[in-house]
Amino acid sequence: MKLRNVFVCLMAAFWIVATSVTAEEAQERPKVGLALAGGGAKGVAHVGVLRVLEELNVPIDYIGGTSMGAIIGGLYASGMSAEELEEVLLEIDWADTLEDQTARKDLAFRRKEEQRRYLMGLELGIKKSGIVWPTGLKTGQKLYFMLQTLTLPVADVHDFDELPTPFRAVATDIHTGNAVVLDQGNLATALRASMAIPTVFTPVALDGRLLVDGGLSNNVPVDVVRDMGADIVIAVDVGAPLSDRQIESMIQVYAQTMRFLTRRNMEPQLAAADLVITPPGVAQYGTLQFKASEKILQTGIEGAREQEEILRQWTVSPEEFERHQQARALEPLPPATIDFIGIEGNRRVDERIIRNKIRQRPGDPLDIDAVEKDIRLVYGLGDFKQVSYTLQEDGDDFGLVIQAEEKPWGPNYMHFGLELATDLGGEFDASFLLNMTNTRLNSRGAELRTDLLLGRRRGIISEFYQPLDYKGRWFIAPRLAWGARPYRLFSDLQSVAEFDVTDYQGAIDLGYQFGKYGEARIGLVRGKSDVELKTGSLPGDEPSPEGKHDIGALETRVIIDRLDHPYFPRRGFIFRGLSIYSDERLGADDEYHRLEMDAGYWWTWSKKNTILATLQGGWSPGSDLPIYDLFGIGGFFSLSGFEENQILGQYFGVGRLGYFRQWGDKRFLGGWFEAGNAWQTREEVDLDDLIYTGTVFLGIDTKIGPVYVAYGYADTGNSKFYLFVGRTI
Repeated sequence: MKLRNVFVCLMAAFWIVATSVTAEEAQERPKVGLALAGGGAKGVAHVGVLRVLEELNVPIDYIGGTSMGAIIGGLYASGMSAEELEEVLLEIDWADTLEDQTARKDLAFRRKEEQRRYLMGLELGIKKSGIVWPTGLKTGQKLYFMLQTLTLPVADVHDFDELPTPFRAVATDIHTGNAVVLDQGNLATALRASMAIPTVFTPVALDGRLLVDGGLSNNVPVDVVRDMGADIVIAVDVGAPLSDRQIESMIQVYAQTMRFLTRRNMEPQLAAADLVITPPGVAQYGTLQFKASEKILQTGIEGAREQEEILRQWTVSPEEFERHQQARALEPLPPATIDFIGIEGNRRVDERIIRNKIRQRPGDPLDIDAVEKDIRLVYGLGDFKQVSYTLQEDGDDFGLVIQAEEKPWGPNYMHFGLELATDLGGEFDASFLLNMTNTRLNSRGAELRTDLLLGRRRGIISEFYQPLDYKGRWFIAPRLAWGARPYRLFSDLQSVAEFDVTDYQGAIDLGYQFGKYGEARIGLVRGKSDVELKTGSLPGDEPSPEGKHDIGALETRVIIDRLDHPYFPRRGFIFRGLSIYSDERLGADDEYHRLEMDAGYWWTWSKKNTILATLQGGWSPGSDLPIYDLFGIGGFFSLSGFEENQILGQYFGVGRLGYFRQWGDKRFLGGWFEAGNAWQTREEVDLDDLIYTGTVFLGIDTKIGPVYVAYGYADTGNSKFYLFVGRTI
């Protein structure tokens, strides 16, 4: 009996010791940290590495990342699994996310007009101190909203040590060049700051510092992860090596310089890591080559598999790894009701204007999709460098706060436009447009827009646009204009005379804006037109338009613009209508009524193929148009086989049916058929008298506007080649 008791005691002691040793061993498991390098699209390989680590049951206790490494690491640290990360990253339209331009359908109508006429990629500020350049080509608006949405479950976590996996992001102080380790604050802001590539994205102002991409100072933060408490640091290197090819262009010099800066700070960090994973072949992919994300992810899997034997020394049991992953997982956010909506950061834009763009209302359930639409509309006003949101609690109330960061180079802007046109047969037209726009002149959002046009056509027009309410619906718009242009007169398709026409006009319009889709105006126009014969003579007894003419007319304009692109629309429709009622009682020398309209519809399928249909027409009810205001058709966009205004008449109509296919990212190939004519009297209008033309074109969407190379041929034998660059009208 005593022997049995001794045996039981020995077994109990052994179990206690064994249990304590196992617990101690578990407690003393080496802490594994992950340092993820920046590299743009190449950073998608990090997800492949994470997949293998999870398959091997290697728990990650700490994560540090730079640039794209910070985004992948931050999202994983927020509680996502590798599988969830893969699903999210492969579904993102990266081309759209990294493109700052607001979708055209979300732009305020006046900003749509500017997008069509000006080089929107080049907007300069005008200050008392001189011209101010933006701090980057893109503000990262869409990228930041995406990061906010993906990190929403941890939006209330201020200390990054309290995330499901402790995390650090690395950025660079642009004033000192020193690395800045971000360990607290808003996670989405930290990720955006870490990826603020100089000259591409605007820097991020944070805690009194101006931060740019962390790759300049510490592209693979092994030391940062070590300082967090990691015993083992696994580094993933996706940085591009130095190029050994011949460097011949400015862009290649810039790219090589950036590689040199990042490789120089990476080498000592990689040497300090316990293991370096280099995805094979990842260097062949470009920084923005997100279309190859699936292939890039696969390189991460292959790179981690190559190191599987080493990685297995840090694996844990399936049960322990499951507990580790469960501890990281976050519960879905519970449904929330908005009690209040706040607006922060706006100084120049009246809060009432912003609130009229926000559809969410107190008492509504929180809807992130609706918040995104509201933010797009606020950003579409054109006043803000970035618009974001936060969710805040005020006592028992839960609120949505819109944070609007105004453009530091605003509110007065300079824009440019350029147009070059030739028919490759001797005719050449060059125009340069300089615009100055002064915005937010008062609380209702008044603007002064002045355009100076130089070239074959010359002119200056200045309009003061004054909204009458904070919704921006009703407005008045007085304007002054001077213009000089050549005017060629054709008879029987032959050029018979050329005039110089100089106009001086003043006008005031009352208008109504249809939200962001269009506007209607009615206004009184007064002025003078000076017509001088330059060459040629008028046929027969045609009255000469030479001399000075008084202008007095009531003009009505309507435009509805729901196109998704100003030059190469894929979807949407447009309608424009113009009525000019010239009357002696309004001060005019000539009495007539001129009506003109055009409409078009674009429809796309399979993302690449687009069909278009347009219709143009004009007539003069009850009166004859003076020779200087006849309808003219001909040119690239109107019976393309003819010269501009080669066919003149009191009535006209043109229909067009066409197709084009997107070829590459910004190239288009297609053509259209047209039928139309112009007639002198209503009795002459006859569908049997139509002229038919066909046009083929190659178009490119560039930073300076559209580029067209085209050929048009008419059934009359007339034909033209065209080359167009840019738009100013």
